[in-house]
Amino acid sequence: MRVWLFALLLAVPFSYGLLVESTNVIGGHPVLYGDVIAYERDGFVYVFDLSRDEEREIARGSNPFLFGFTVAFETKESDVDLNEDGDKEDVVIQFANVQDKSVVNTKAVGKNPVVFSSFIVFSTNEKDLGVDFSNDADLSDDILRQYDIDKKDVVNLKAVGDFPALNQHSLVFLTDEHQVNIDLNGDGDKKDMVLRVFDKETRQVSNAKIAASRPFIAKTGKAVFVSGDEIVVFDAKSQKVVETGVVGSSPSIFGDVVLFERDENLYGLSLDSIRVAKLNVAGMMPSVFENSVAFVSSEGVLGDLNNNGNQNDLIVRFAREEDIDGDDVFDFVDNCPAAINEDQDDSDKDGVGDECEVESKKPEEREEVEEQSTVQGEAEAPVSESKGIAWYWYLPLIIALPFVVYYGYKYYKKKQKSFGF
Repeated sequence: MRVWLFALLLAVPFSYGLLVESTNVIGGHPVLYGDVIAYERDGFVYVFDLSRDEEREIARGSNPFLFGFTVAFETKESDVDLNEDGDKEDVVIQFANVQDKSVVNTKAVGKNPVVFSSFIVFSTNEKDLGVDFSNDADLSDDILRQYDIDKKDVVNLKAVGDFPALNQHSLVFLTDEHQVNIDLNGDGDKKDMVLRVFDKETRQVSNAKIAASRPFIAKTGKAVFVSGDEIVVFDAKSQKVVETGVVGSSPSIFGDVVLFERDENLYGLSLDSIRVAKLNVAGMMPSVFENSVAFVSSEGVLGDLNNNGNQNDLIVRFAREEDIDGDDVFDFVDNCPAAINEDQDDSDKDGVGDECEVESKKPEEREEVEEQSTVQGEAEAPVSESKGIAWYWYLPLIIALPFVVYYGYKYYKKKQKSFGF
């Protein structure tokens, strides 16, 4: 029996991939910080503690953002007048401690909150408060405001914009050209959302002059977003724009690593080399922090991941990177984690390194086989998916196999004699 087991292991093709685990909970828009994932489900904000394998309900709300132990979110009034203005029609910014679930109501009307240190930045539409914050004689603008958690007060940053992203030095955000009536990116119209930067020290606003989707910024000052269909990187300090030419959506950044999605699959992008790695993981909306990523996967692709009898849910999952092949290129940006390939050569630029390409197949056949094997493999094991074992882990099996065969055969012959055969 052992002989056949070892032979079977050796016959399995050397595959590769991240070890993916599932929280088995339904959710959307995950945000990862440390060992905690914040997400939304059915009008409520939840957090999942990976170290305890435990879900906690925080409060009614949506659009969560997590920093440290603080999760900020927006809550639409229903049965309670949260900002005490005499109606129950506003969207109000709240935050909570993910450990004790204590919720604090800022009473500030706003949306799209982000947190850094003790500050929450969000946008407020002037018409919601009836105040012309930008002093342009109308009430149609979105204005960035800041809540100080320690001082418990709100400050108007006097910048027209929405979708803020915040670090210790800068605040990057988007401005609707129509609201300021200026062609900010110089393309001949006033229909774009353009990236701008608020310097926290000088409190001055500068224009990056590029149309963008919602940005995310790392502590390094590098922000990432999509312009057109491509991933773009912007250095908030040097004001330098790097057009990577890489097609993707929903990018997330930590340090010099960007994770993004393409066709409901996860990819990694190294900002050092501007090389792409296909992670062979079905996922969307990635949120990367240090060596981990949280994301959601569609059961329509992978099957009934949480075993609730349907395949209509988005399931929150996560993965941690290592350096499986020991080539000093970590898995999030390693285009061939099954083999040592420090040069990361990828001739056809499909995110799969040349070392891992199946040369015996045509490119079209190879892509079809890889897609089928990925989907089938995940459907069979929805809670955990793995790219397998690095080649060097097979060495003990290869070395042990002759001894197992030899002593197994002697044991078999001994048993034959003992039973008189």
